[in-house]
Amino acid sequence: MKRASLIIIIVVVAALAGVAGYLIGKGQQAQPASQTASATAPDVGVPFDTPPESTVRVNPKYPALAAKAGIQGDVFLKVSIDAAGTVTAADVLKSVHPTLDGAAKEAALAWKFKPATKDGKPVAVSVTIPFRFKLQDGDSTKKSGA
Repeated sequence: MKRASLIIIIVVVAALAGVAGYLIGKGQQAQPASQTASATAPDVGVPFDTPPESTVRVNPKYPALAAKAGIQGDVFLKVSIDAAGTVTAADVLKSVHPTLDGAAKEAALAWKFKPATKDGKPVAVSVTIPFRFKLQDGDSTKKSGA
């Protein structure tokens, strides 16, 4: 019984540390997985003639506790863009860790786009954006989530 209680306590502490890291985390910048226009891939099945183009990209901050713990990897988000080019939602498709997911979502919600068009008119679409969280050599012991 003591062993089970210890495991539960460790899990709860780890979860709280993740939340604390998201709330107070500051640190180095994470980068979108690609710096080219192809960093956003329109979801299949959404009709458009011209894909959306990012006009403002915000890089997420690497949460301090995640960096200290050596957590790294790629977070993939499905980002909804309205007909005005504003990001209206960001949902995690592939998670690494809650602190990294939260940092990626916060950054994605600040992105701006030239909207996709269909028949010359702006349309709402969704795109997938990968964010790479990679520690530099010497930042921490490396643990990979990807």
